[in-house]
Formats: sequence, structure tokens, C-alpha cells
Amino acid sequence: MARLAVALQSPGALPQLQKLDLRWNQLGHEGAARLAEALRTPGALPQLQKLDLGGNQVGDVGAARLAEALRTPGALPQLQQLRLGFNQVGDEGVARLAEALRTPGALPRLKELDLGQNRLGDEGAAHLARALRTLGALRRLQKLDLRWNELGDEGAARLAEALQTPGAAPRLQVLSLYGDRRI
Repeated sequence: MARLAVALQSPGALPQLQKLDLRWNQLGHEGAARLAEALRTPGALPQLQKLDLGGNQVGDVGAARLAEALRTPGALPQLQQLRLGFNQVGDEGVARLAEALRTPGALPRLKELDLGQNRLGDEGAAHLARALRTLGALRRLQKLDLRWNELGDEGAARLAEALQTPGAAPRLQVLSLYGDRRI
């Protein structure tokens, strides 16, 4: 991952890269941190639209590092799809990701957020609800995947309340809570 991160970090090296698929590569939190350093370099990946890190066990630590990169102004201006499923991300990691989503100008084109099959609970759902209520933060979001997490009634209620906020996610078409057995 270290060599790939260096290549990704070089402005102009991959100016047309639109999809980065690193699913099931056992990155862990250290690999996620290296990737985050590359992603936060403004201009390094100006056309990146899809980032898939599914199945890499990045955990809360890796999610927090990725969130730092995502909130960097101009880092990923074209990103539309962020997939972080199967990564053992819990409430703390989701809290950091939600903070990034609330940052003005961060991920202005995000249409799909996949946090399925993690360890997201009610506290993490509350953080996502705050991001949804931040006017304009997720105005383009069409799909929110939270399936197979540890979400309960309280978290689902917070998300429902947030989604009722005018302008919260006006383009949302798919909300997946499948398998969240505590609801």
C-alpha cells in the first residue's frame, strides 16, 4: 500500500482516474492511514468518482484517518460513491465520518454512502442524523446503505427525524436498513 499511496499522492500522476477499487485487500487501519495521506493531497485525484474500500478491516482508527482526508477542501471534488462496508467501523469511526460530511465543501457530489455490515449502533446513527440535518451537506445523496449493522430503535428514530428535516437529503432514493435486527 505504501508504494501505491506515493503514486496516488503525486499531483498529476493519475489525472483521469475515476474509480479506485481496493476491496478485500486487508488494508487495516495502517493501510487506510496511508491511503488517507494520498487522498488528502489536493489535486492528486481530481476526477475520482468512486472509492471502494469494502472488506479491509479499517476499523474506527482507519475510518477516522479517512475522514480527515475527506474533509480536506478540494481533496476529492468529484467523489460520488464511497463504499466502506465490511470494515468493522463502529460508532466512533462513523462519528468522524459524519463530521467530515458536515464540513462545508467536503464531498459536494456524494450520491452513495455504503456503511453496510459494520458495527454502527445508535450513537453512530445519531452522528449521521446530525450530518443529514446540516443543510446542504448531503443534498445529492441518493443511497444510504446501513444494512447489517447494530442499529436499534433509537438510532432508526434519529435517522427518521433527520430525514424529515426540509432539505436533509432531498434526492435520497434508497435507504437500506436490512438486517439491523434491533430495530
